[in-house]
Amino acid sequence: DLSGFQSRLNANDATFDPLTSFAATDLFARDRARSTRASGGLDGTLNGPLATLPAGRANVTFKVGADTLHLDSFATRAGVGSGVNLGRDHLIGSVNLDLPIAKRGGALGAIGQLTANVNGVVEHFSDFGTLTTLGAGLNWSPVARLNLITSWTRVPGVTSTGSPRLSIDGASACRVQ
Repeated sequence: DLSGFQSRLNANDATFDPLTSFAATDLFARDRARSTRASGGLDGTLNGPLATLPAGRANVTFKVGADTLHLDSFATRAGVGSGVNLGRDHLIGSVNLDLPIAKRGGALGAIGQLTANVNGVVEHFSDFGTLTTLGAGLNWSPVARLNLITSWTRVPGVTSTGSPRLSIDGASACRVQ
């Protein structure tokens, strides 16, 4: 609000000097914010037949990836500045193996078609640590148009990824589970 300054100028106030009575920052003081987000990633996949078994081809898939995210921000509000600089790097690798066990009209054909699957994932987060996931499954089709699928997966639980770290003198760091 410059009305007070303008009133003194309009009144020809001899004590008011517009060059020294106030700083330029008084005129242009503003709240400001700046934020920068930088991210990038790279993924690769390699898949194909691993071996030929009596019930068909065994296939394997390998995946690797890396990504990064960095956030940098600074804000000035009412003349007070604050900032934050955050970052996370993430690496991931996985393998998936499909194994044919039985096929109609072929090896063990009396039970229908049966395939097994095993898989694993390893992820590393720069600000957290490493997580692993393991899985397996069966896909059975005793007759055409009927598929029965069962699977099992072991993933890190909420308590292992979200619990606080405890530090005890003379002992290694651990997580509450």
